[in-house]
Order: sequence, then C-alpha cells, then structure tokens
Amino acid sequence: MKKRNFEKLAQEWKNRKKRENYYADIYDGKIWEENLHFLSKDNHFGLMLNVDWFQPFSSKTYSVGVIYATIMNLPREERFKKENVLILGIIPGPEEPDVIFFFFFFFFFFFNVFQ
Repeated sequence: MKKRNFEKLAQEWKNRKKRENYYADIYDGKIWEENLHFLSKDNHFGLMLNVDWFQPFSSKTYSVGVIYATIMNLPREERFKKENVLILGIIPGPEEPDVIFFFFFFFFFFFNVFQ
C-alpha cells in the first residue's frame, strides 16, 4: 500500500464502463454490487482470501502452504504482483493438513481477530 499511485489504482474501477450482461471482472458481479455502500468509500478495500501450496525442494516431497489476500479494488493486472499481495500466514510442511479442519480453524481465527 506504500506503492506510488496505489490509491489512484485502487479507485480506477469506479470509472469503468459497465456493460449489460457482461461479466469480465469481479466488479461486474452481484457480490461487488451488493457491497458498493462499503467498497465505494475511499480506503475501503475488498480482499480475496487465498490458500496455495508449493514444494520448495525438487529432491524431496515437502509441501508448504501460504495464506494470502489480494486487494480486489486494484486492476486485474496489478492484483497479484508481489508488492500488492498481503501474506497472512505460512503453513509449514512436511505435509498439507486436513483441508476442512484448516479452513474452519482459519476462518474462526480470522473473524474473531478482525471483529
């Protein structure tokens, strides 16, 4: 968020033309539209929560997970640049945990912390 022109980039979506029955980005969807009362204010951001796994070593099986958020107010070509991704947590290996347990635990923690 310290990036030059961040605020300007995060507001560009407000000036885009919306086409009837055309869904090219999250801004065209129902959930975005239903939350415009929040998202259209300055410095209010829509975040997309992501969980991804990778293998850091090529010689052995070892999975590491990362929990991160992307700022959906940014243009699509900016959202996933490393300087715009918010790292929320690292899940150490060597194996991926039970996914259902993990999601319930994380959402419980996340919503309790940010209430």
